[in-house]
Amino acid sequence: MNIKRPSVIVWYCTTRCDYQCRHCWRFEARHARELDTNEAKSLIKRVAEISPRLLVFSGGEPLLRKDILELFEFAREQGLNIATDIRTAPCDKELALTLARNQVHACITMDAMSPDITDTICGFKGAHERLMQTIRLCEQYGVEFGFNTAVQQLNAEEVTAITRWAEEIGATTHHISMLIPLGKASQSYTSMCLDSSQFIKCLSDIYQEEQRQRSCHIVVYEPTYLPFVKEADGVIPKWGRVCKIGEYLHLDVDGRVLPCTRATLTMESALEKPLPEIYEDMMSSSFFGALRNHRNLKEPCASCQYGDICGGCRVRAHALTGDWFAADPTCPYKEREGGPS
Repeated sequence: MNIKRPSVIVWYCTTRCDYQCRHCWRFEARHARELDTNEAKSLIKRVAEISPRLLVFSGGEPLLRKDILELFEFAREQGLNIATDIRTAPCDKELALTLARNQVHACITMDAMSPDITDTICGFKGAHERLMQTIRLCEQYGVEFGFNTAVQQLNAEEVTAITRWAEEIGATTHHISMLIPLGKASQSYTSMCLDSSQFIKCLSDIYQEEQRQRSCHIVVYEPTYLPFVKEADGVIPKWGRVCKIGEYLHLDVDGRVLPCTRATLTMESALEKPLPEIYEDMMSSSFFGALRNHRNLKEPCASCQYGDICGGCRVRAHALTGDWFAADPTCPYKEREGGPS
């Protein structure tokens, strides 16, 4: 079948987690049934058939699956490059050696440089030290690693410090995202998210840091970052706009396909229908196609001069307004007539 294939597939392989992160968007799915080992291997085989550049094991906390090391090795046997999120589980020598042997990229949650802020965000005393232990073991045993950071009021001033430290210790990536009001984050979103001036300052700080970075690659999962880059005469990434709902292909804990990493919409199960067929259905969907065209969105998104590289976050817009086509209420430029200028 000659269709476009996704380059990265994220599988939320479990919803189990030891922490109580205040921004956890998966909290409401924490009791979902995860696939057993045989089902998981069947799913991985189906992923291998579509040949993505990378399969990311996410969660919850992937390392809480008792069969996770077996699944890493099985995925590698299928010819897949793999990464895993590491949020809560303590790392030990055996795990670090397995990650290194299977060339698993570790995506470590690093929300703050301050131990107190880390522990507050995670809702767990000692969370920061546990993360430090994981980082030390990755360094010691040659595991390639990077950081994930969710920006909120508590840590907004520390984001660029995390990037600088990441480069100092050899982290290869720093993935930065803003909050999405789902799960636990929906309960106190207004007190946790940045206001417009803080939002713009944070984007500016990240952009300035990105201009200085060399070995640590910054990836910003925030649609309104690209208009900022454009206004700063920066270079738009080759992948273009961030919100491309329906062009992504990710997998829920039970194997159902998701049209983006955080959409509450689900498609068919990859265990019941070939992934290429499900992906083709999403790509040709009139609903998702309409969502990706900013002209179909409500104002000010529809007439924004940067709509083609932004369009806001559709999941965030729906979570805050109940309307998939609504303008993104958190856009820091929304008060400007016609969007950024």
